[in-house]
Amino acid sequence: MTSLLLAALGSSFAAGPGIDPIVDADAQRSAHNDAHQLAERLGARLVDRTVSGATTANIVDTAAATGADLLRASALSADHALGSSAPWVQPFHQDLLATGASFHPNRAGMTAIARALGELLLR
Repeated sequence: MTSLLLAALGSSFAAGPGIDPIVDADAQRSAHNDAHQLAERLGARLVDRTVSGATTANIVDTAAATGADLLRASALSADHALGSSAPWVQPFHQDLLATGASFHPNRAGMTAIARALGELLLR
């Protein structure tokens, strides 16, 4: 039986800076980002190319060129902004080493995105 292979592209909003454990310090990629959570849930192999610093154009252009589906996480999180009763983003971090994770998805946000990705894949 062939196992499912997932490939993930994304900026820091997909990589998960500030969510421990960080598995790639250069990319600021978390082992609990949405791609890792989805791969674990599906028992899939994962090629995670999410990188803090990638631009929206990098992601949109790559998806269009390959025919990949694109999940717009911003639409999912509209009711979960900072200050909401259930935010999916990290607050501002004053610690200089953690500042880059400020206003990026938290683990709850990554989990919600992983669920939506799973639904997209299984439709």
